Amino acid sequence: MRPDLLARPLAAAIAAAAKVDGLTMDPGVESFTTAAEGLERQERLCDEIRDGCRFRTLFWQAPQALIVGRADTRLPAFDTAADRLTVENWPVVVRRSGGTACPVSPGTFQIVLARTAEAGFAIDGAYRELAAMIGNALAPIGLIATIGEVVEAFCPGRFDIQIDGRKVAGLSQHWCERNGHRVVTTAASFVLAEDPSELARVVNLFYESAGGEKRCPADAIISLEIAFSDLVSKRNVFCHRAKERKCN
Repeated sequence: MRPDLLARPLAAAIAAAAKVDGLTMDPGVESFTTAAEGLERQERLCDEIRDGCRFRTLFWQAPQALIVGRADTRLPAFDTAADRLTVENWPVVVRRSGGTACPVSPGTFQIVLARTAEAGFAIDGAYRELAAMIGNALAPIGLIATIGEVVEAFCPGRFDIQIDGRKVAGLSQHWCERNGHRVVTTAASFVLAEDPSELARVVNLFYESAGGEKRCPADAIISLEIAFSDLVSKRNVFCHRAKERKCN
């Protein structure tokens, strides 16, 4: 299935599932000509927070690229790896938030929420807020998302979103001061309809070329498309067996 046909209904479902006082989400999906442009727009979202504007949201997609953390740039052969991936048509882009290498492509979907952080609102609360929106959007179609680190997946984190133990989305975060407000931007990179083997291949090629130790097996990742197809197959098997029992 074309990823953009999945992105729009998912954005609408997340917007509808958002249960935060004062938050209204625009379900429109922005398309950028490069991942660097999309990341720049994401990182500027916090600038729009001011008096009278406590929340800003962004859904975006872009051509393929590997977005890495600052720590990755200190690997012994980072420049060599970046050149190698450029030849592979996977340009390397450095983000300001933490974490390690994360591939984006037309088959992935970026979900961003910037908001004021009032007293008592902390790191875990911001992660849980966005993770809950995504989980609530998936539940009506029968997909149960859980939260927890998928250690072998690319860019593993405590708030990885899993389906059947495989990573479908990873979350990152950035805090700053803007226009007199403490602001947190939480972002999720969601695998919509991309081949997990290709995502793992690119991540592994980067770390092998850069002299890093991280590796990612393809079976640590799942796409929404695969998860939903698996769900439908299981339901069909269940219905078939139920009919057989009824006939017997």
